[in-house]
Parts: sequence; structure tokens; C-alpha cells
Amino acid sequence: MLSDLQPGDWERMRQANGWNEVDIRDNRYNQVIHMVSSACGAEEFYTCAGHKTRHEDIGVARMVDRITAQVHAIGV
Repeated sequence: MLSDLQPGDWERMRQANGWNEVDIRDNRYNQVIHMVSSACGAEEFYTCAGHKTRHEDIGVARMVDRITAQVHAIGV
């Protein structure tokens, strides 16, 4: 996910692989599915316990979900 990359990583990956963002967006997939964490709407199931990679609290998880949805909405 673009939201998980460090600044500059996407551009380096894109150039190294010869990817064209417009081509990827418009021609590679027939659909895009945006999934949100349980932090948005199923809060009672959101936990960091037992997760090796989940470290953000519920507020940060909601913010990341909103940012990710905004990125997809503008077609970045």
C-alpha cells in the first residue's frame, strides 16, 4: 500500500520496474477493493494483542484508513 511506503520508495520502485501509474491504474485491474480495519465500525474487535505487525492504537488506525481511502479516491 502506498500509505505504508517511506517517501520516495514508490518513485524508486516505479522507475526501477518501468511502471506507468496511469497504465497501472487504468489497465491492470478490473476493480479495486478498499478494505478498512475493524477500527472503523467494528471497534470491539480491534486489538493489538497477538499481532506481530499491528502497533497503532485505534485512533491512528482510523486515521490511516481515512488517508488510504482518500488516496484511492483521487487515483494516486
